[in-house]
Amino acid sequence: MTKTVIVTEAHINRGFRRSYNKCPIALAFNDSGITNRPCRVGLRCIYVDFPTGGRQVGLEGFYEIQMPPVAQQFVQSFDGNGTVSPFSFEVIYQDQEPTKLTA
Repeated sequence: MTKTVIVTEAHINRGFRRSYNKCPIALAFNDSGITNRPCRVGLRCIYVDFPTGGRQVGLEGFYEIQMPPVAQQFVQSFDGNGTVSPFSFEVIYQDQEPTKLTA
């Protein structure tokens, strides 16, 4: 299903640069109500945590969601101390156990 993530000025102000789980996109994704599972944001993807009951190794136990170019550019600008503005983007998300990813 397609869902919208809205990154607000509040997310930008509360976000931390180069933080995979406290950047504005992670905060917005968590506030979106798409899922209550923890997420991590990379340069190209959002990774949603599916607990495996053990220690995480690499990206095992995470569901990968591709981010559109506008979100990827936001990450690069924000992490590089660039000027950023509120925006929104759509993701395709299915709340189901993922195929295990490997790093």
